Amino acid sequence: MASDIEFFNGIRRWTRWLVSPILAWERRELEFERDHLGKKLDIAQAEAEKNARLAHTDKLTGLLNRHGANEYMLAACRSLHGKIDIAKEDLENSGILVVILDLDMFNKVNKEFGHAGGDIVLKEFARRLKKCTRQELKESVYQIERSINHLDINEDVVLRTGGEEFTLFLPFKETPDFDILQNIAERITNGVSGEYKVNDKSWALTVSAGMDFVSWKDLEDTVFGLKNGYTQDELLEKVERLLFDRADDQAYIAKDTGRACVLFDESAIYSYKGKLSQPVIDARAKSTLKLVL
Repeated sequence: MASDIEFFNGIRRWTRWLVSPILAWERRELEFERDHLGKKLDIAQAEAEKNARLAHTDKLTGLLNRHGANEYMLAACRSLHGKIDIAKEDLENSGILVVILDLDMFNKVNKEFGHAGGDIVLKEFARRLKKCTRQELKESVYQIERSINHLDINEDVVLRTGGEEFTLFLPFKETPDFDILQNIAERITNGVSGEYKVNDKSWALTVSAGMDFVSWKDLEDTVFGLKNGYTQDELLEKVERLLFDRADDQAYIAKDTGRACVLFDESAIYSYKGKLSQPVIDARAKSTLKLVL
């Protein structure tokens, strides 16, 4: 590029020599700014994704929290929104087994070891509970194929849904029978119960748990039974009640009438037979619950 004005011989050539380096420098500056802006955008996106994960993750245990549970439920609802052609019988027979676990006498743990010691127990409990999932055990998880966002509804999901309350979502292609329920209850109970070491001391921990099976048909009826114009919060409230209420009731009954057992439909399908802590022994001595084993 050169100027059209020529004051003396050679000026056109001199202008060309000056302008070319200047344009090259400006181009490098623009490329640098573009690359810098691209890096800033990448960092901002990574930060946003990190914040989103943190918002859905329990800081202490690394498990999904209540917000993570909401995202899971929304993913389940979206999967029913006409995107996949599912036979009616598949909807009725397949679904999610919800298991709600509550640590027995955890207030005694905090009293004995302090809240820092209680946090150690909660982290170890979360680690043991994750190892009870079928992914960790390398077992196949049978379920209608559907994957929404980053949540794989074909996999078992572990959540911390309260202070000492944890929840498992276990998807099944077919309604689990009593033997399967008992096997799951035994595996989870024995997997998380037992001795927990805190500062060279130990505590024999057990859990009370409730189970409920929610079919995809139940979920579909709940979602499509809402009137047009419902808000996301209203949808979450309905679905949350469907998924949590009955299992939560069973966990409450288990905790209130004996502890260290798993209930399904008001029947105790498994009772922990290992070493019990004294508070649990005392509670069981007062219990009138007849275990159905």
